[in-house]
Amino acid sequence: MEVEPFQAELIIVQGRLRSELNEKKVKKLMDSIEKIGLTELPCVRYIKDEDGGDRAVLVVGWHRLEALKRLGHEWVE
Repeated sequence: MEVEPFQAELIIVQGRLRSELNEKKVKKLMDSIEKIGLTELPCVRYIKDEDGGDRAVLVVGWHRLEALKRLGHEWVE
């Protein structure tokens, strides 16, 4: 599996099975990330945009991605 950094704000979060973030889960993840770092990375897949470029679409890790954004991480692996 290849790990690449992505700009957090550019990762597309499409229709999720859960329609709302669990704020308690995001907070726990933020605390954990600050203490030990991120142990499981969010996963993305690529889709082609209208210009033929690749766009990263979130597959799993919505709460992790949100926790990283709230902690000020501009890039996500």
